[in-house]
Amino acid sequence: MHDWNNGKCRICGLQCLHEHHDRNTLKCFECGLEVPHRYISGKCECGAEPVFYDSFLPDKYYVECKHPGTVEKLTYMQKLHYQGDEEVSKNINIYLPYGYSKDRKYNVLVLIHGGWDNEDSWITKVYDYGFPLIMKNIYDNMIEQKLCEPLIIVCPTTYNGPLFSNESGVEHMAVELRETILPYIADHYSTYAASGAVSDLQAAREHFGIGGMSNGSLYALNSGMQRDLDLFSNFICFSGNSEPYAIVEAINSDECKDLPISYFYAGAGYYDDQWQNTYYGFQIIVENTARLTEGENAFYRDVNGGHDFSVWNVNIFNALQMAFPKVTD
Repeated sequence: MHDWNNGKCRICGLQCLHEHHDRNTLKCFECGLEVPHRYISGKCECGAEPVFYDSFLPDKYYVECKHPGTVEKLTYMQKLHYQGDEEVSKNINIYLPYGYSKDRKYNVLVLIHGGWDNEDSWITKVYDYGFPLIMKNIYDNMIEQKLCEPLIIVCPTTYNGPLFSNESGVEHMAVELRETILPYIADHYSTYAASGAVSDLQAAREHFGIGGMSNGSLYALNSGMQRDLDLFSNFICFSGNSEPYAIVEAINSDECKDLPISYFYAGAGYYDDQWQNTYYGFQIIVENTARLTEGENAFYRDVNGGHDFSVWNVNIFNALQMAFPKVTD
């Protein structure tokens, strides 16, 4: 019999699996630890379902959190593989949740910005909607209110100078993720990958996700799902999908057909000029692989708005409630 103390067994060291907890107080019936809901097949073990919004979030998610996470900015030199290995200086933001500790492991989500934006857009950039919208505040509040588990959010830039919006751009980003970004994160932060070696990243792929909005959604799909499926198992894509049949061909190829896809969330605004591409692209991908089932590990959600962060901030809230597998440590 386990002897639970603050979520950990004194006898064997096992963390409480939290399979049964109060859906209102979030307290585990066995150990009393407050834990987030884990929505397996769209529903938590306690019976609760995720709360999806289709318009602006309640004010409490936009304000600065009492226990905010931190953001580290890294500047590094990167070879442009499509351009004769020319090197350029690039920036990346790394969000660490409040209380980040090397003594625990974290899921990792790569979020890619839209066209002509940069690595700040998903983290610290201020958007004016009659109030300051800062995406970092949403992550901080979701984690503090136990709506999602603490995670590391990595925000690179897809360009230095000219926008990488063509085929060479997504091919380059797939290489940069594989050779530079993910190895650096795994070697310098506490993730589920034992190291930055490709084999270790592949072994931990269920704990790595990639997402983005607009042009960043194209990168998440065409760099991440189409070219780096061995490294990512979770996908969060808003307002963009340009090559769904190429993605289907890639994920059903002999090389990738046995790789599970843990989670795929897509969404757009009702008035978004990318709504049709996003919705039908999602349907094409889901309908053409047995690894995705809508309502279980694949979700699509429309939000009242257009092609901007009034939509994307709501969809990232919706998506983060269910991303990544249940963990036991």
